[in-house]
Amino acid sequence: MLLNLKKIFSEKNNISDNEIDPKLAFSALLIEAGMTDGNLDNNEKNTIDKLLSNFFELSPNETSKLIKEAIEVQGNSSQIIHLTRSIKENFSENQRINMVQMMWEVILSDGEEHMYEQNLMRRIAGLLYISDKSSGIARKTALKEISSK
Repeated sequence: MLLNLKKIFSEKNNISDNEIDPKLAFSALLIEAGMTDGNLDNNEKNTIDKLLSNFFELSPNETSKLIKEAIEVQGNSSQIIHLTRSIKENFSENQRINMVQMMWEVILSDGEEHMYEQNLMRRIAGLLYISDKSSGIARKTALKEISSK
């Protein structure tokens, strides 16, 4: 019985902190941001697709594959800390601020902002060592991006 429990826990945590690809980690956070209100709608999906494609300069096929992997990682993950750690270690502060802006774009793309989404963004910004001020500026920039479309 102990072996079965060990197997279950080791399978669930088979991706160690050091093994998560930073692109995949960020993609999973975008999915998390889109699903925090309980629904990943078409606007959010399209926004995620466009942001990943542009930010990482991916082909449509590569973007689709990355999103599928990110959905799997996000669905199997109970914590965001291992995702943010990978991002924090592999991207500059300016890149992380841009990533926070992109997460805000996903959240705001459905025209609603829920308290759970705000809470998620406070936690993510803190884990990425992004100040509240920088996160607030990123949110305002995201609002401008969305309203200009």
